[in-house]
Amino acid sequence: MIVGDNCYISKNAVIGNNVVVGNNVIIRDNVVIEDNVYIGNNNVIGDIPLFTGLKDPTQGRLYIKNGANIGDFNIIERGCFRDAIIENNSSVSFFCYIGHDVCIGKECVVFPHCMFCGRVTLEDGVEIGAHVKIFNDVVIGRLSRVFHGANVFKSCAEKSFIIGEHGDTLKGWAKKEAFLNKNIRK
Repeated sequence: MIVGDNCYISKNAVIGNNVVVGNNVIIRDNVVIEDNVYIGNNNVIGDIPLFTGLKDPTQGRLYIKNGANIGDFNIIERGCFRDAIIENNSSVSFFCYIGHDVCIGKECVVFPHCMFCGRVTLEDGVEIGAHVKIFNDVVIGRLSRVFHGANVFKSCAEKSFIIGEHGDTLKGWAKKEAFLNKNIRK
C-alpha cells in the first residue's frame, strides 16, 4: 500500500494489496478496500451519512472492489440501510458526492461533478456524464447512458439513454420534441 501525505486511515478500515492512496485522504470506519484500488487526493471515503433521519446512521459499510479508481476531491458515504458498494473496475472522476447506500456496478464510469443522493443503484456498465444529479431510490439499468447535466428522478430500464433537465429517456424526449414542433413551434 502506498499512502500520501497528511492522510487518516481508521484502524477499523480494511485495505487490500496494491492500493494507492493520495494526499489528504480520510478513510473512515466500516470501509473495506480490496486490491489494486487507486484513491486520488483530497477524498473522504466512508463518510458518515447525515440526512437519513436515524439517530445512529453508522450501520452499513462501504466496499470498494478490485480495480476501482476514485479521482480527486470526492465525498463517498458508507451504507446506512444497506452496504454501499463500488464494484470492480468502476471509476468515479473528481468533485463527486456519492451519498449513503449507493451501489455502483461493475465497469461503470462516473464523470466529474456528479451527485448521487441516497439509495441510488447503477447497474453494470453504466456511464454517467458530467454534472448529473440522481435522486433517492433510483435504479439506472445495465449499460445505460446518462448524458451531461441530466437530473434523474425515476428509474430506467437497461440500455436507456437519459438526457435533459428532467431526466427523460431519449424515446420520451423525442416524443416531446415532436409534440412541440407540431403544436407550438409553427
